[in-house]
Amino acid sequence: MDSNQSNVDQINKVIGDLKAKVIPDKILMTAIAGHLQASVENNFRTQGAEVPGGWAPLKASTLRQKRRKGLSSRILEARGNLERSIQASATENESIVSTNLIYAKVHQFGAQIFHHPRTRNMAFRTDKKGGLLKQEGHPNLVMFAKKTHKNALRYTISQQSYTVDIPARPFMVLTDSFKNKIIDEIKNHITR
Repeated sequence: MDSNQSNVDQINKVIGDLKAKVIPDKILMTAIAGHLQASVENNFRTQGAEVPGGWAPLKASTLRQKRRKGLSSRILEARGNLERSIQASATENESIVSTNLIYAKVHQFGAQIFHHPRTRNMAFRTDKKGGLLKQEGHPNLVMFAKKTHKNALRYTISQQSYTVDIPARPFMVLTDSFKNKIIDEIKNHITR
């Protein structure tokens, strides 16, 4: 059993043991939801340092690509959309933390993305003598041609199939420190 499931099971056991003593209400469930959300936000802040097993570090090629695009070099953060999408809600009987982003499951559980083989047609503009035209101010970059350009050098490029492995970086994890805060919250609720 993984540590996160163990933490959730322990919280559920504490709540189950206390059902005879106290009836859960929206105030308690809202407080618990706040701690759950804080645990998830802390996982982003610490880049998975407190998550059992931790998060796989980014590859050097990924870091280079993120720098080139002006994105954050932090794990699971390009523009911060995933972290901002985390929402907490509560009813009288349950506390929920969720995200509405469809790609969140890929980061939570990992995935293999298979790219099928494909071909691409490319065309570069040429002058009347067949020499490649270069982009102004960039002597190493050629100009792409539209289908309507008469003077163009046309290529068909074949690309083989390949697989991209995205490691699991579980961010929806209740860590030990926040588990203890929730247990304290429940105990405080009983004494009120």
